[in-house]
Amino acid sequence: MRILTGEEVQPLLAGIIYAERQRQKRSFDLTVKVICRLKLPGALDFGGSEFKPTEVEVQKERRRNPGDKYGWWELSPGGYMVRFNETLSLPEGYVAMLVPHERLLRAGGTHPLLFLQTGEVPSEVPLVVPSVGLQIKENARISTVVVWST
Repeated sequence: MRILTGEEVQPLLAGIIYAERQRQKRSFDLTVKVICRLKLPGALDFGGSEFKPTEVEVQKERRRNPGDKYGWWELSPGGYMVRFNETLSLPEGYVAMLVPHERLLRAGGTHPLLFLQTGEVPSEVPLVVPSVGLQIKENARISTVVVWST
């Protein structure tokens, strides 16, 4: 197995915001497009016939100053779903890990580490906001994807 460089990962992505900042030596950062607060519980069963995804409510970002180009999400503690700007398509023979960006972790937030196989990478992941809350700016880099060829 070989880890792909950020340049090699880039062609597997669509919806990139600013490649020069997102592309790393051996990974590529993903950016936040939409944040939704968990509204109603989902449901799981063994066979899947009673599966129901959680219901979410889109959170509105706010501009801090009238001239600002991008807004901020002021998140209170709890669970959210984050949708990315980018989508990743993994060809046959590739696997990937999606991990929280180190700055998300240092700000107190997190999301699960995901192992991804051939096909479309999930366009959203659960986000956990700490007890003190979290502020996230539009298009912030919140996740990192590392891709291996098998």
